[in-house]
Amino acid sequence: MLGRAYFYAEMDSNSIMALQYAIKYDSLLAEPHFFLGLLNVYADDVQNAELEFRKAIELDDRDIVNSCG
Repeated sequence: MLGRAYFYAEMDSNSIMALQYAIKYDSLLAEPHFFLGLLNVYADDVQNAELEFRKAIELDDRDIVNSCG
């Protein structure tokens, strides 16, 4: 949540630190990967953006499957 707030406040370095902390705390969260992907897009780092988006999709899909089963 804090990473998202920093993202919208355009405080990119704080956002990155908070998002990475969230992933370290719970590696199965999809949202931090999504926002890291957006930050990478804005930084013109398309390769890492794609990796983060793919990870977000993978984790989001896993969460949907687990909640249905």
